[in-house]
Amino acid sequence: MAHAHKGKHGKKGAKRPEEDSDVNAEEIVKAAETAVAARAAVLQAESDAELQAKRDRKAAIRAKGLASLPGARKGGDMMAATSGRIKPSEDDPLYDEALDSGGAAGGMSPSDEQRLARAEAAACRAEELAQFKRRVEDILTEFFVSHDIDDTVASLRALHPPALRPEIAKRILLLSLDRSDTDRELASRLLSACYGEVLTMLHISKGFNMLFELGSDMEKDSPDAIRTLARFLARAVVDEVLPPAFLMDPDVEAAGGPVVEEARSLLSAPHAAARMEHVWGAAAAASVIELKEQVHLAVEELFDTGSVVEFERCVRDLASPSFHHEVVKRAIVVAVGREDRERRLAAEALKHLGPAGVGLISETQGERGIRRVLAQKADLALDTPAAPALVDELVAAATAAGLAAPAADAPAGASAAAATAEHSA
Repeated sequence: MAHAHKGKHGKKGAKRPEEDSDVNAEEIVKAAETAVAARAAVLQAESDAELQAKRDRKAAIRAKGLASLPGARKGGDMMAATSGRIKPSEDDPLYDEALDSGGAAGGMSPSDEQRLARAEAAACRAEELAQFKRRVEDILTEFFVSHDIDDTVASLRALHPPALRPEIAKRILLLSLDRSDTDRELASRLLSACYGEVLTMLHISKGFNMLFELGSDMEKDSPDAIRTLARFLARAVVDEVLPPAFLMDPDVEAAGGPVVEEARSLLSAPHAAARMEHVWGAAAAASVIELKEQVHLAVEELFDTGSVVEFERCVRDLASPSFHHEVVKRAIVVAVGREDRERRLAAEALKHLGPAGVGLISETQGERGIRRVLAQKADLALDTPAAPALVDELVAAATAAGLAAPAADAPAGASAAAATAEHSA
């Protein structure tokens, strides 16, 4: 009986599982409520601080605005200067009772507030542009010491915002005006390397136009500026980073004046393309000419040996990724005048080197090389009547291999039209 009694009390004193569950649930709810309350307190503190900062800022804006309003007396009381003319209104979207209470006659009209807001936005843009210019100049100063085109392109690509990129083209040219011919050759090559990677034709054309606007101010700092800039402009057309139509644009002609006129003269001379390749002197252009010769020899060796692997080694030995567009162009152009077997070999080699293969040649470089080939279709047809069709076949193969976007296999006329449209945008 005692045993039974003990057992009875034991059952009565024990908590049921559902009671434990209720207790745990209550504790969880209380803990959650405590956490929410703590978080709300933090948010309220942050909100109060933000509101106070906003009020302080508005007070400063009002003070600045009042000083510039018509009728404000110099050295006098700005509040008195506007008394009776501008009054706080609860209908004003910027009305703040905490700031405007007490009958203070320091309010501003909506139009004045908008004017100050625009001025603030303009100041922010000006500061952003100034910082962008400083970063570009730092990168270019390092470039003229290191001569490392690929690293410089990567650094320029990382700059933001992209809307300011015409400033890159402008700075490349402007910082080169008072430098040696060797540095100017480097600048031309950098501008060419940036095309498609960092800059578009529109960016580059805007960069030149910004320099045209400097006019006589540029000549004061660099007396030979017109001659130098004309050579940069002609070289940019030969390097295909600007369309020839750019020089025929009436607005460009009006802005550029003697620079555009001299550039046209340079490009109309016999063998203009060859001359522009060493416009900064034979010594300065030697590296570019040597690279082109090495590419040509590599392509010839590909067709002689039939070894795609050896061709890859030769291209790697160039150690100049920014010049891979020449590899694509030369492989297609030479293949057009060869037999079917060699054309198939060229297509195989480009596929191997492109994104679909070892990834040595980027899509950007591939597209640029293809654009250059498409621009020469008519000239190639003079020696090889079937050239246009053969070029289209090779371009289609390169596109399928990832060396260009599908739109890159448009006809030469369409390509030129696209370039002109890009400039006109």
